[in-house]
Amino acid sequence: MSTPDQLKQPAQLPDDLKVLLAEIKVPTTDPLLPLLAWIWKQMVDTKAVLESARSSAAAVFDNRLERMNKTAEILISVDESLQQVDEQLRAKPLQVKEQVEEELAEPIKAAVESCRKLDQQMKSLLQRLDHKVGRTQRALNIALFVAGFTGGGLIGLCIGHLFSSH
Repeated sequence: MSTPDQLKQPAQLPDDLKVLLAEIKVPTTDPLLPLLAWIWKQMVDTKAVLESARSSAAAVFDNRLERMNKTAEILISVDESLQQVDEQLRAKPLQVKEQVEEELAEPIKAAVESCRKLDQQMKSLLQRLDHKVGRTQRALNIALFVAGFTGGGLIGLCIGHLFSSH
């Protein structure tokens, strides 16, 4: 339903629009029917775009959450190691310093690096998400403006037709 000829054929209209038109008793020969069908199609397309943006954002967040879980696991393992170090420090303060440097240096570096990467990825994700939401919101606002403007025009034409026919 994209060409003007298709919009002029009532049989080609979406089922939900047909039901709505039947309820308000709009004749199939109404010249404004193609415009109404086009607006209806634009609204359905906008809904599909929003749903696609929502699902892509959810997929990105799922990926980020997995990475956050891995980072949390690393931090938990570092915490357990730090508890062991604390116990050893209390038991043998002189030998522990060398052991801490050997055993904990790499896990701490890995945890810090993982946190930095996660921070950078989250900043990037939030920037992209803000941009996409802004674009989608603008498109929705335009579609709603056109729908409202057209609806107001249709109501005005109907009222004018009603007054001129009586």
